[in-house]
Amino acid sequence: MISASDEMPLKAPPTRGAFLFAGSLLLDLFCLHAGVPTPAGRRYRASLQPGSAVPIIVDMDDIVRQAIAKWPNVPHCFGWLGLDARGNWYMRDDRTQAAGPFPQSKGSLLKHEKLIEFIHRNYERDAAGQWFFQNGPQRVYVELEITPWIWRLGPEYGITSHSGRSAQVLGAFVDEAGRLYLDTELGFGLVHTLDVQQAAEAVEQGLWSPQEVRAHELPQRFGFVPSPAAHRQPA
Repeated sequence: MISASDEMPLKAPPTRGAFLFAGSLLLDLFCLHAGVPTPAGRRYRASLQPGSAVPIIVDMDDIVRQAIAKWPNVPHCFGWLGLDARGNWYMRDDRTQAAGPFPQSKGSLLKHEKLIEFIHRNYERDAAGQWFFQNGPQRVYVELEITPWIWRLGPEYGITSHSGRSAQVLGAFVDEAGRLYLDTELGFGLVHTLDVQQAAEAVEQGLWSPQEVRAHELPQRFGFVPSPAAHRQPA
């Protein structure tokens, strides 16, 4: 059970730590995972346990927009969030990051549905091809195991991203390990391993004609950055 007391709310977000902004208890979960005080100034008297009751907060995207307008210069966050090749999200604290890059050192699997939905609604890319989650006024850049999108196949070979967004296939590619990728209007992604058999049927029927490609060429060719943390310029 989570309990909170509103003690001396901060007038602005702190300038260090991870996942700095939290406009509700739902967003405060990031601070709990990261082990830093919540920006709203709340003090939790119990740690989050599996199955704990967490209130459902609505209009989260409005909170994000309001926060960006109020605090436009909050520092970006790097290394704290990872997306694996199966579309799962991982929280990565200081110890996890010190143990190695993602996915060598993955961190804690996120399981809270409302939290994951919030990440999905606010998952974007910047002009440099770095993907991030807009957490209030702060960009939390995402470490990618392989690609920014993981595709699932549905009826009639329609595809949906790991975040639940439908997309249209513009091109198909296969690498030296036999992994199948699809390029779409949303961006580039890997077909989930559970859907490879269905994808093979689409290829056999001539719906997709995969081009051969080398895995190490994908980021540059399709304009995405696997590790914004490694790509980050020294201060």
